[in-house]
Amino acid sequence: FNLGALHAQRGHYDQAIIAYQNFVDRYPVHPEARYALGNAYLHVGRYPEAISQYNKLMELDAEVKQTAVQERLAYAHIQLNQFEAAATVYRDLIAQAPDSLHIRFRIGQLTEALGRPALAQHEYEEVLQNNPNYAEARYHLARLLFAADKPAEAEAHLTHLVAANPNSTVT
Repeated sequence: FNLGALHAQRGHYDQAIIAYQNFVDRYPVHPEARYALGNAYLHVGRYPEAISQYNKLMELDAEVKQTAVQERLAYAHIQLNQFEAAATVYRDLIAQAPDSLHIRFRIGQLTEALGRPALAQHEYEEVLQNNPNYAEARYHLARLLFAADKPAEAEAHLTHLVAANPNSTVT
């Protein structure tokens, strides 16, 4: 396990995968090793394998449905254009943490990708209602408003974005 961690720290994810897989083969119920193996797969773009490891990890221990595991699982689904599977994961996440602005923002991005701009707008507005300076949500909302032919509203959001985050790379 430690050998895999050393390889991962150096960015040698292919070698980390081999080391983690060897460890998991010997200790199949080791949660940290499965999580690390899933992360290594994620880093090299082997999304189906990452999904498999995260699912096995959650099967091993129902308590493991941690936000970080589920976030990575949703990300892997999105990379494979499996938007409905990602939506299911995000629904579980928001049920666990209904006040999470980060998860709401991600749901907004996902619904936008699914071609549901009204739902995405709602999620971005929810985020901004709780944190008016959430730069990415404001930027995405402005983009949606421009696309909906509401340039004055979009410009107001961008003006607020620049004023509140003058050093932001989002703008």
